[in-house]
Amino acid sequence: MALGFTEVEARVYCELLKGAPATGYRLAQALGKAPPSIYQALASLEHKGAVLVEEGEPRSFRPVPPDEVLTALQRGFETRRREAADALRKLHTPVQDDRIYHLKS
Repeated sequence: MALGFTEVEARVYCELLKGAPATGYRLAQALGKAPPSIYQALASLEHKGAVLVEEGEPRSFRPVPPDEVLTALQRGFETRRREAADALRKLHTPVQDDRIYHLKS
């Protein structure tokens, strides 16, 4: 969850790491959650690049390897950090300090 996944997304991803491929229905049973919440989490994980969908009947899901997920998350964070730093630098106007300081040592 500290990586930006919801609790359900984190549990689904971890369950897939333990045994993939898996259908949404099997994941719902394993996690004791309603299928609609599992399918919503799977769609979000796919959008975040953490899950691959295998088309077929029924559709099954595989986790993207953890190292790849972590690298992608790091890249995304670094991009957002750079953009935020640039935007904040543009907003920041240094204040001129005209005070006189007396140093004692």
